[in-house]
Amino acid sequence: MTDSNQLPPRINGERLWNSLMEMAKHGATAKGGVCRLALTDSDIAGRDLFCSWCRDTGLDVRVDQVGNILARRQGRNRAANTVATGSHVDSQPTGGKFDGVYGVLAVPIVWWHHARHRRHRHNPEDTRSHKGATYVATTTD
Repeated sequence: MTDSNQLPPRINGERLWNSLMEMAKHGATAKGGVCRLALTDSDIAGRDLFCSWCRDTGLDVRVDQVGNILARRQGRNRAANTVATGSHVDSQPTGGKFDGVYGVLAVPIVWWHHARHRRHRHNPEDTRSHKGATYVATTTD
């Protein structure tokens, strides 16, 4: 007999697709992409949506002083290492629907469907202005 805790997790593709399409409404462009630049209204709406999804799955959500979203849920094994994943909810000016957000949604999607696999702490993260489309770092000599 196979132990159900050892089965590989299976993702509900329909739910992932619907989540990606719901997020893509924030900053949608006429050509089917998104423009969700950091700290714009569409970015803030997307970040709020991501935070609500995290809270709905039982994750604790914290936003640091820079605006990075740090979500966390304790695993069953408190001695286990933390698994951190993430990307960015904001986009490039002419980004595609999946620009960054696919990586951000990966862990909440797993949490929604696979409670039995929660051995480690997981930290899904959204990093602020990840690719610098809104604020470009400069250096001077």
